[in-house]
Amino acid sequence: MYSHAFHVYNFIYNFLYAVCQQKNYKNVAFFRLFRKILFSKSLYDKIFRKRFKSKPVKKGGLPAFFNLRPVIDNMGEKLTKSDVKKIEEEIEHRKLVVRRDAIEAVKEARAQGDLSENFEYYAAKKEKNQNESRIRYLEKMLKNATIIDDSSNDDEMGINNTAEVYFEDEDETEKYRLVTSIRGDILNNLISTESPLGHALLGHKEGDRIYVDTGDSNGYYVVLKKIIKTSDDSADKIRRY
Repeated sequence: MYSHAFHVYNFIYNFLYAVCQQKNYKNVAFFRLFRKILFSKSLYDKIFRKRFKSKPVKKGGLPAFFNLRPVIDNMGEKLTKSDVKKIEEEIEHRKLVVRRDAIEAVKEARAQGDLSENFEYYAAKKEKNQNESRIRYLEKMLKNATIIDDSSNDDEMGINNTAEVYFEDEDETEKYRLVTSIRGDILNNLISTESPLGHALLGHKEGDRIYVDTGDSNGYYVVLKKIIKTSDDSADKIRRY
């Protein structure tokens, strides 16, 4: 049960990080509201409290485990050269293909007349706007990004490598691949280097017992049982939001 809760947390963590990057929020009020909705006191106490061995939630807020200030303060993405290439290819495709098709769809829908009840027109216009928004989002990501090296020693956990991780609290072993935040997809066992577990695993060797810090003096131990030096990221998708 708690390993599923961990999956949910990592998924939501990556989602909030992505929203933060896209909207470029400087005010944390939005995220405090989001956090309050997603992580109610009952959810935290029933699911997360046991895994992270944290104290009950006090009235008025949640522990620092859910503090998003580090996310907000660091607005630039860390991208590999492969990430940059994927983003540039998507931008080019959207500008040369998707944009053209969207404009034609709007023209065809407008030609039908009576825009007040023309569903096709509004659907085409919405798709066109979404494409332009996506292009702006990706271009801004490249502009603010920091390019990082994705190479690692043969005996160390690095980006794009796959790890077999043993969770001591649950006596379970699970397999994850470590990726940059824009490719994080916990549903497919792709964990971001910005997530607590991904950050903890990076640079470690097989057999290492690793403490995963979840904030507010809370955390848990895992053992890196095996490192598989995978490197092919051609099938990875850039996040949609």
